[in-house]
Amino acid sequence: MDEKHNQEQENKHKQTEQNDKGDGGVSKIHISKTSEPQIPPHLKQALKMQAEAYQKLEPIIKAQAQITASLQPAIQAFERFEEITKPITDMIRTFEKISVPLQNINWDLIDQAIAEKIKETVEELKSFEEELWCLDADILDAFEGEEISNDKLVTYVHENLDEYVEELLQEPMFSIHKSLLWETLEAYKSGFYKLCTYSLFSIFEHLISSWYVGNIKKEEISVHAKPNVRRRLEKIEPFTENAEEQREFLKVFAQSVFRIHQNTFTKIPEELNTELNRNSIAHGFHDYDSIGQTDILKLFQLLKSSLILRVVEKEDFDEES
Repeated sequence: MDEKHNQEQENKHKQTEQNDKGDGGVSKIHISKTSEPQIPPHLKQALKMQAEAYQKLEPIIKAQAQITASLQPAIQAFERFEEITKPITDMIRTFEKISVPLQNINWDLIDQAIAEKIKETVEELKSFEEELWCLDADILDAFEGEEISNDKLVTYVHENLDEYVEELLQEPMFSIHKSLLWETLEAYKSGFYKLCTYSLFSIFEHLISSWYVGNIKKEEISVHAKPNVRRRLEKIEPFTENAEEQREFLKVFAQSVFRIHQNTFTKIPEELNTELNRNSIAHGFHDYDSIGQTDILKLFQLLKSSLILRVVEKEDFDEES
C-alpha cells in the first residue's frame, strides 16, 4: 500500500515538472504585454514639419486645381482651333515642300540641253518673284530674246488685261468667280485699286485651296477642252517632245505660283506693310495708300499664271514620281 502511494506521489511530481516546462523541455517563459513601438524624436519632428508644410500648401494646391478647371474651356477651344486649322497648316507645309525648285527631278531622263533650259527658266522666274511677279509661259514667249523689265511687264499686262479676264472666264476653275472678275476689272479701270486686292486675293486663295484638295484635276482638261489650256502645253512643246521633260517644265511654272502664295500669305508684320500681303490687307493693318496699279496687275497676272494648276497635280511633286 505504501509502495502504491509513493508511486502516485512520484507521478504527480513528474506531471508538475512537465507542466512547468514548455515544448521541447524548455522552461515556460511568461512574456509581459508588448507595448507600442516608440517613434524616434527626430522622425516625429520630420512628420510634424511635413504636416505643417502640407497645411500651408493646401490652399495653393486647391487654387491650382481651380485654375486648371477654369482653363479647361480655353484648352478645349484651343484644341478645336488646332483641329480646324490643321488642314491649312498641312497645306502650307506641303507648298513649302513642293515649291523648292529642281528637287525630285530624275536628271538621267532629261537631255542636258533641256536640263539647262529648265534651270535657266527657274532662275528667271525667281528673279521676278522677288518683286511678286508670277510669270507664265505666255509672257516668256512674248518677250523671247529681249530683256524683261518691270515697266515692260506693267505695260504688257495692262494692255492685255481684257484678254486676260476673257481667258479666265472661259475656265471652269473660275466659274464661281465670273461676276467678281468682271466687277474687279471695272474697279481697276476706275482706279479703285485698293478694292481690287480683296477680290483678287480671295479668288487666288480659293484656287490654291481647291487644287490642294484635288478639285482641279488633269483629267478635266479633256472634258472641258479649251484652246487656252492646250496653249499651256504648246508653249513647252517647242523645247521638247519628251513627256518627262515637258512635265518638269510645267512643274517649274506651278512652283512659281506656290512660292508667290507663300510670299503673299505671310504673317502680319509689326509695322504697316507696303508690300502685297493678303493677311495684312484683309485684317486692316496695311499701308493702303501704298497699293497702286502695279500691285493689281501683279495679282491679275498671278491668276493667269495659276492656270498651270490645270495640268499638274500634287502627285507630280512626290519624291517617288
